[in-house]
Amino acid sequence: MGCTGNLTREAPQRTGPALARPQGRATPCRRDRGQREQALAQLGRDDDARRAADLILHDTRSDKLALSGPLLEHGDCHTENIVRDEHGAYRWIDWQEAHLGDGFGDLIFLWQRAEFDGADPPREAMTVAYTAARHLHLKPILRRALSLTELRLLFISWPPFLPYGTPENQQRMKEQLPRLIDTLS
Repeated sequence: MGCTGNLTREAPQRTGPALARPQGRATPCRRDRGQREQALAQLGRDDDARRAADLILHDTRSDKLALSGPLLEHGDCHTENIVRDEHGAYRWIDWQEAHLGDGFGDLIFLWQRAEFDGADPPREAMTVAYTAARHLHLKPILRRALSLTELRLLFISWPPFLPYGTPENQQRMKEQLPRLIDTLS
C-alpha cells in the first residue's frame, strides 16, 4: 500500500463547472500585474476597488494573529481536496498552497468556492462550529477579522480565477465586494 493508504475521493455535488487554475498553476500573487489589474476591474466599480484597497491596507493582520495565534493553513480548501479514509473520516489533500496564517482564510475560501459554484454554505453555523473547535470566542473583533479576510481573498486572490466561471458565478462574486465594504466601513 502506498503513502495514500486507502484514501478515496468522493465525487462532489457540483452545480457549476470546476474552477480551473490559470495555466502554469501560478498563484494570484505571482500573476502578471496587468492581468491582475484587469481582473480587479471585474469585481466592481472603481470606488469599490479603492475602498476595498484602503480597508485591506489598514487591516492589521497581527491583531488577527494575536486573536488566535499562527497556524498552518491549507490554502486551497474546497470539496475536491477532501477525501475519506478507510474509517470514513474526511482528510484534506493537495497541500502545495499551505502556509502559516491565522486559519480564517481556509474557512472563508471554502465558503467562497462553494458560493462560486452556486452553493449556499451555512456560514453562521460553520463560523460557530469553527470558533468553538478552536476555542475562540465569537466577538465583534473576530467577526471583523473574518470579514477582512473575506475581503482580502475576494479582492486579491479571486480576480485571476473569475474568467473561469460562468457569468452567473462571476456575478455572485462581484456582488460580495460592496456587501463587505459596507460591513467593514
